[in-house]
Amino acid sequence: MTFPVKDLIGCEYTDEGENMIEISVLPINLTNGWGCRKISNYKNTQSAKRELYSFEFNAMSRQNALNIVSTLQDLIVGKEPQSEYETLPDRRKILIFLNPFSCNGKSRRVWNNSAKAIFDKASLDYTFIETERGGQAHDFVSTEDLDQFESIVTVSGDGLIHEVVNGLLQREDKYYERRKIPIGALPGGSSNGFVKTLTYESGESSGVEQA
Repeated sequence: MTFPVKDLIGCEYTDEGENMIEISVLPINLTNGWGCRKISNYKNTQSAKRELYSFEFNAMSRQNALNIVSTLQDLIVGKEPQSEYETLPDRRKILIFLNPFSCNGKSRRVWNNSAKAIFDKASLDYTFIETERGGQAHDFVSTEDLDQFESIVTVSGDGLIHEVVNGLLQREDKYYERRKIPIGALPGGSSNGFVKTLTYESGESSGVEQA
């Protein structure tokens, strides 16, 4: 089995005593058998779905495990791997907003049934905020310190992503001018036009795993 690096989402120690490593991938299933596919077939796959898989194996030693886990974690974020590591790389931190009122609770179902499992397997830490009122995400990103976060993700319809973008643009410190923080969106609304546009342009369907 082979996977492109872009399919890799996480690599972790699962049992340091036995040097157990878990690798998690989110590959496109282009055929009935997910293991048989060609990288060249990645375009024009709007009907294809991504599926989460995790594999465990034992490394030969603690240093070997450390090197494998650290190398793959660096590759996930686009960093050049080192020849040898003394410690694991710092974990990425992501801010996630979920609107539980979106489309009669669809966003919460999306999170519980699909998205949470992916984020839990990814090599990152996340702060999860379930909004209680309209404008809460806007108020947070427009006033709070965001330097600890590498990106912001919304789980909702188009409204919540607009809140986040407007909140960033309305910061008094002009935060958006000194740092271009990435923003992601998972489809939890009724139409999800923003996510559908992005996934269509990337040649994939508009499901949670693709977003």
